[in-house]
Amino acid sequence: MLQFSIVGLKTKELYLPTRIQKIIVDPIKHSEIIESLPESSPIPINMYRDIDVIKSGGIELCGLKLSLAPRRQQSQAAPKLEKYTFIPYTADKVSSLPIKISDIFSAFLQIVLENSAGAIKVKVVEYGADKPFEGIYIPN
Repeated sequence: MLQFSIVGLKTKELYLPTRIQKIIVDPIKHSEIIESLPESSPIPINMYRDIDVIKSGGIELCGLKLSLAPRRQQSQAAPKLEKYTFIPYTADKVSSLPIKISDIFSAFLQIVLENSAGAIKVKVVEYGADKPFEGIYIPN
């Protein structure tokens, strides 16, 4: 019944029901009307625009107000894909696993961020001097 008033509009805009002044439901009258109809036939809906009433069976909606749905101004961001993998925290086992260094580095950074939730600003720097990239993040 709510959609019945929206379908009757001659516009391509999207309207949504936002307010109903009054709903009257007479269950006895409604069941009598449904039982008097042939099986699987639709229930008639009457809309009286001049008095702002939609009526069907024993149900009556008064003062239905519609509002224009806002258009989406911004597109959605691309979904972030994440992978959860167990990486042992012992130095001798890390180098023997077939895991990329960037994955290990991401896991360690995640541990740091989880454990520093109360910190205002976190600045982490590791100085590797003359070590190659692999030597900085994986102990010898």
